[in-house]
Amino acid sequence: MQLPDDLQSCYTHACSQTNITDWRPLNAQGTSNYLFRAGKGQQILRINAPAERAVGVCRHREAGIMELFQDHPWMVKTLSNQPDKGWCCLYDYGDHDSSDIISAARAQLIEIIRQLQTASVSTAALNFKFDAIWDTYEQIITEHQASKEKQDACQRLRHELHSTIQLQQQLPSTPTVPGHQDLHPGNLSLSKGQLILLDWEYAGLCHPWLDAAGLITQFGFAPDEVNQLPAFKHLEREQFSVAASAAVRFNKQLEALWFQAREIAGEQM
Repeated sequence: MQLPDDLQSCYTHACSQTNITDWRPLNAQGTSNYLFRAGKGQQILRINAPAERAVGVCRHREAGIMELFQDHPWMVKTLSNQPDKGWCCLYDYGDHDSSDIISAARAQLIEIIRQLQTASVSTAALNFKFDAIWDTYEQIITEHQASKEKQDACQRLRHELHSTIQLQQQLPSTPTVPGHQDLHPGNLSLSKGQLILLDWEYAGLCHPWLDAAGLITQFGFAPDEVNQLPAFKHLEREQFSVAASAAVRFNKQLEALWFQAREIAGEQM
């Protein structure tokens, strides 16, 4: 794997701090980061994608959440996290069959999210705000809309952005609780039967509608099951069902925004 020139110093620093130089590239899909596996020892090195390729990601917020829950059995074990230096070293849980991960998720994930939602956290630095994401997309539109070749794409992105913001604003209010916000099988692993949650880049104190959408669409939990989580128990069954459907659409629109922005910005993303 060839790292961009601006990330070579991150890799060099990681090698010096971990005393490992035989990192092997991982062909990981669905991530903008650069992942490596230690030739010996159970360690994964993540070279963080630059900010313009990681819309909505805050490395220090991620580090704070991971540190806060480090003693929980479902939190990925952090060996060294250096957000200012652009890398993170994590325990390597190895590869697992997707059916085993789904089975463990069905048995354990609701309880894990329950523990997240009942944790007492009041650090403002861990707040997740969508405004930063909306501002990034507006910036992409502003930077590229003068190009005749990209004007139509920018117009479509602005339309989808406004629709996504309106959909988010329609979601009922919930308590602000710790949330993962990117729940799918690729972000899970196993350790002796224990489900492990990976990739906390979008985690933070939030209104956990994205977690609700992930539980329903990615793992097949019924809306009634998700409705019983602490952050949603104040909502009546019908109200939650309608809101959960909106949350699923919101999640899909966020993904569509990402791909549209990537088409416009090209290699910058």
